[in-house]
Amino acid sequence: MGQSMTDIRAAYRATFVRRWHSNPDASDLHDELGAHQGRVALLCLTLWPDAHALPRAALMHDIGESGLGDVSGDAKRQYPDLAAMLLRIEGERLAAMKLPAVSLSDMEQRRLHLADLLDAYLFIRHRRPRLLSGDGWPEALHVIRATAWACGVGAQVEGLLK
Repeated sequence: MGQSMTDIRAAYRATFVRRWHSNPDASDLHDELGAHQGRVALLCLTLWPDAHALPRAALMHDIGESGLGDVSGDAKRQYPDLAAMLLRIEGERLAAMKLPAVSLSDMEQRRLHLADLLDAYLFIRHRRPRLLSGDGWPEALHVIRATAWACGVGAQVEGLLK
């Protein structure tokens, strides 16, 4: 088997990493990175149809978590050194897979982050709505709304949240 096939296999296998495994209230939910990345790409395509790099970046934004798992945002906020280390390792894993790099402007990175957080919120609302009243979700909703308006898609996101 050639080197390029090994890289494709690693990237493909990475899409099966499970999300929410470290969240005791959602660890039983079946959500794989591939499904999450696809939903984030869909949000990017529909919210910013002319931003062509965004869906591509969305399709690969968590691939580097393979072998590491989906470490919670809460843990990354509490331990910035851990977040920096994970970012470096995830970058190394992406480079080892030889996936094409996607350069994003600061605004595009903000949009991708919004779509990522919005997908998490909508997923929990769909699968475990009772969780949204606590455990950081009200704060996440505030961040989603503020960021959506700052990114020029406030009305569309408000419509999604209704």
